[in-house]
Amino acid sequence: MLLKIEEDLKPKYLLVAFDRREPTFRHGMYAEYKAGSYETVSEHYPNDLTFASRVVNGVNFVAADDVYYNFTEGQLRLMQKEVAKGLPIVFLCHVPLYAPKHYAHQMQRTGGLCAYETGVPDELVKIWKGGAVDPSNWRDRRVQQRTDAATAEFIASLKAQPLVKAILCGHCHEFWEERFSPTAMMYVADATYHGGCSEIEFV
Repeated sequence: MLLKIEEDLKPKYLLVAFDRREPTFRHGMYAEYKAGSYETVSEHYPNDLTFASRVVNGVNFVAADDVYYNFTEGQLRLMQKEVAKGLPIVFLCHVPLYAPKHYAHQMQRTGGLCAYETGVPDELVKIWKGGAVDPSNWRDRRVQQRTDAATAEFIASLKAQPLVKAILCGHCHEFWEERFSPTAMMYVADATYHGGCSEIEFV
């Protein structure tokens, strides 16, 4: 995002502050932080923030939260119930799902630091830059974005499911489209903060 700001706005000065390299008090608070942010947002949006669905004109729009680069076993079970409805599905999530061309593009954008995708295969995460991995350091992108078993199963089930017709996501602040499965395209929305807009027409 900083590179995008520099590229678009060309500021004369740019000040950035980061935590020190060694662990801070926030490292021990990560689970509490996630729970706290969920509670805060839930006060304003009373629906289930982790999973929701709505049928519109015979199409099942299913949303699952992957803002922390994973899907849970609970979300997987809920997705299986949505598939059982037998309707075409448009899947919505925050973070793009692993797709080879988008992955390569993201790695080029970040200089090999990470891909900002959910479900990146372990063998690819292992080659990201960053020195020794400390599994307790959630700020390390290799820890933050690792794919657990539930996430891998969730994504594999989406790929194999012919009812899934499209995946709509964002997070990377630029438009991208790529085939995700034989029946589904993945569309990554551009960011509105710099004038980006994506219009998807359902026919």
